[in-house]
Amino acid sequence: MPAASNLPISRYTFQMSRAMLRPVILVLGLITAAVHVFLNIRLGHLDIPFTLNALGYLGLTCALLFPPNPLKQYSTLIHYALMGFAAITVVAWLIIGNPNDGLAIFDKVAEVLLIAAVWLHLRAS
Repeated sequence: MPAASNLPISRYTFQMSRAMLRPVILVLGLITAAVHVFLNIRLGHLDIPFTLNALGYLGLTCALLFPPNPLKQYSTLIHYALMGFAAITVVAWLIIGNPNDGLAIFDKVAEVLLIAAVWLHLRAS
């Protein structure tokens, strides 16, 4: 029997390359940033945590996908920072969020998918 590393890719195996994950990360990062901006609008005032969350997602997503030269050497750290940021956001919502808010649930799904996509992107490097 051949070693596992020598097995051909079967129809049951799906590997995502870094190039395929980039647009997924971009869309999920933009979705969750937009949701946090919309939450400010829905509240009718500027809420500091929602604003900082939106800016954090935009900044970390852009730093990961379009890093300026000084940040390129910190790629692994940026991956972990974005995953940690999203995880903290999900945990904070579990503690203080509204579990009956459909938009929040949609956003948490996007954030969990973002964590998974960033993890796969990191592993593909």
